[in-house]
Amino acid sequence: MRVAPPRVNAQPSPAPRPSAGTPESDVYRQTAFLLGADMDAVLDLLAIEGAVAEASAAAKYRKPAAAVALAFWSQSWLARLDALHAVQWGRYPAAAVLVRAAADAQAAMQAVLAVGDDAVADWAARSIALRPDVHALELRLEPARSGETLARDDELGDVYRQATVFAMPSYSAALLFEGGDTNTERLAVSFGERAFHLGLAELNLGWLLRLALRQVDVVSAAGRFAPLDPDRRAAAERAARAALARDDRCRMERVELEGVDRWLIRNWRRQPGAAAKRFLL
Repeated sequence: MRVAPPRVNAQPSPAPRPSAGTPESDVYRQTAFLLGADMDAVLDLLAIEGAVAEASAAAKYRKPAAAVALAFWSQSWLARLDALHAVQWGRYPAAAVLVRAAADAQAAMQAVLAVGDDAVADWAARSIALRPDVHALELRLEPARSGETLARDDELGDVYRQATVFAMPSYSAALLFEGGDTNTERLAVSFGERAFHLGLAELNLGWLLRLALRQVDVVSAAGRFAPLDPDRRAAAERAARAALARDDRCRMERVELEGVDRWLIRNWRRQPGAAAKRFLL
């Protein structure tokens, strides 16, 4: 089976500016002002990935495993771009779901690259067929083995597990998306909240930076795609790592309490200058 030239449209752009007076307009402004460097770092890394994907459309890179890997890569790339847009518009619950999906797609990409061309060609031979009895092209469902990759890849798996805390329905996630104003004396909830929240924005942007850094490493080491521009990569990685290294950044970490692994969220604040909170999940 031949591999057709891929269609590549991989120039990332920030979310469009919302109309004045909408709930999103204020969060858009504050995100750009307070976290513009984070956003730029995410976009720079996405642009680097897009440039490599475009260069990898050349004939010498068109192999079965690389083609399917590119499809999973595209899913992750688009999910991360949409997650960035969701952060810019204050839609933090949607961003967490997209981050989790992006990590899953990156794990699937790694799994495809690991099995190689012969295994992918075998899958295509048994799974893609004409079905005249139902007048359809058959594409048998066969999940990529992303779970094994998430267990093996510490960085990718950590982002996936952190995002899952917010992406899957739970009492604690529902209350945190409100802004974390619940305490032992009252339950604070909201509906359709799209107000700026520094902690939620930093968590999501941090996950996006970590996923992009990991993806650039994987693509560079795979030997299946066009080479990266080393100077451009180095500059983008420096900016991303500097953003992630900020001491006051909201972050999640594992802690063991009474023999049980728990998540501890540090530096949670709605606005800069507010007193930082901690949450144990």
